[in-house]
Amino acid sequence: MLDVLKNLLLYQGVDRSDYLMISDQLMESNRRSLIAFSALGTVTFAALSAFSMLGTGIIRINSAVYFTGFVLLAVILAVNLTLSRKSRLLTVFSMYVMLFVLLDVGIYLSLIISPGERTAAYLAILTIVPALFSMRPLCLALLIISANLIYGVLALNLQQGDLLMMNLVNVTVFGIMSIAVGTYASFTKAARFNSERISRLLLETDQMTGVFNRRSYEAALKAQEASYPAITVGVFDVNGLKEVNDSRGHEAGDELIRGAASCISETFNDYGRCYRIGGDEFVVIIAGEDDQASLESMEMNFRMAVSNWRGSQVERLSISYGTVSCREMGDCTLSQMVAEADRRMYAAKASYYSDNKLDRRRFKAEAR
Repeated sequence: MLDVLKNLLLYQGVDRSDYLMISDQLMESNRRSLIAFSALGTVTFAALSAFSMLGTGIIRINSAVYFTGFVLLAVILAVNLTLSRKSRLLTVFSMYVMLFVLLDVGIYLSLIISPGERTAAYLAILTIVPALFSMRPLCLALLIISANLIYGVLALNLQQGDLLMMNLVNVTVFGIMSIAVGTYASFTKAARFNSERISRLLLETDQMTGVFNRRSYEAALKAQEASYPAITVGVFDVNGLKEVNDSRGHEAGDELIRGAASCISETFNDYGRCYRIGGDEFVVIIAGEDDQASLESMEMNFRMAVSNWRGSQVERLSISYGTVSCREMGDCTLSQMVAEADRRMYAAKASYYSDNKLDRRRFKAEAR
């Protein structure tokens, strides 16, 4: 029950692990909304500022408020156009500043400008606030409650009688509705993003091994061909798979394939992406890392993982592999790097078969 409540209040109705997976999408969605609404608000408050400066009476009195809103929203817009991608904190801070500004404007228009009337402006803003961003329900509730407390304190000093009671009741009811609507909207968006993530995962993941599949590999290959930084490529192939399939059955062979995937992903997942591109053939693409010492450390860890692996049907695992970095290849395409790593893998495989005096025809059959 406590976990359900925590997920409801803090993680928009999904599990914490799922929320962490979609948090970047939620943040980017909020950033785009922030840019759109702050741009609209900047234009609106700029127009109100200009109009109030040209006007007289009560309209001119509001010019300072309109200009303050214009400046704050312009700053929020500038920050989120230039800096917020580099800092999630800036996006979150800008979002709450903007919402608080809007709520304060509603309070000002309702109580300071029109203390003897219904609080229509503030109620309208309470209604639209939940639709602006996807927020954690607890944070949304604290924001609305804080604004309503500010409203209540001011209203007690500026209004009285039936008008005061009516406005306090309306603000309370609309505040509860705002929290409920905002929570529902946040749940809906989080559920949609999580569903999309799971669908993508199913499309991109090899079901037997849990690593990325060939479809994902080909997409990554195209993306990296267009523009890639320092890259290292590794091609891996299980040794003796056909022999195990022939002598112990395909379940034992599948265990070898899963074991290979486990050793490869255990070693390289923190550095790049692992793909199963064929029956027992895997590719690892590591972007932004071609330091020789780091690569040697990864290779040592991989050999140790393979050496320590034990299966329930097969006692040991052997994998031939070839690696190449752009530091070695110089000016070349990613496809050329994969081809060179593949050539090195088959050279290592030939050496394995030779050292273990296995049937050369079996090796040729696997190579085909």
